[in-house]
Amino acid sequence: TASGKKERKKEKVRERERERERERERERERERERERERERDRGVIQTLVQLSKFELREVMIGRKKNWILDLIE
Repeated sequence: TASGKKERKKEKVRERERERERERERERERERERERERERDRGVIQTLVQLSKFELREVMIGRKKNWILDLIE
């Protein structure tokens, strides 16, 4: 019937709108995750900036050792 057809069409429109809203929410969540990563990076950079040259050298040596271990595994 015509009214049933209109109702199905309205339901399709509502479903598309719900899907768009879910996509917007996923995008907001991705943006929040990127912001958390930027915050972590800023924290790491802040810590490295405060290290002395000697401490920084030790960190880099440690990082290189870990990098080599990662290659071996």
